[in-house]
Amino acid sequence: MTRDGKQFLAMDLSQYKTKTCSRCGGDGKVLNYRKLGNALKRERSRLGVTATYIAKQLGITLSYVSHMECGRKCWTVQRITKYLNAIHKGQKQ
Repeated sequence: MTRDGKQFLAMDLSQYKTKTCSRCGGDGKVLNYRKLGNALKRERSRLGVTATYIAKQLGITLSYVSHMECGRKCWTVQRITKYLNAIHKGQKQ
């Protein structure tokens, strides 16, 4: 993982937390996938990497990338790591 990717992951993720889970209605703390997806999309755009490139690198469809960036799909730590690695790899090309 690149240094920028590590810095992004080291961010205080509390800004992306909500009080209730919108998917199950539980009272546990969960990530706000919309805010997180928007932040990752801004980082991707800032580095000039296309969503198509991300989809190819992650082995998923362009539609799925869009759903993740808009908060309609959940992010795992592994998916965030792969996403960040892909955008920083794409930036170098």
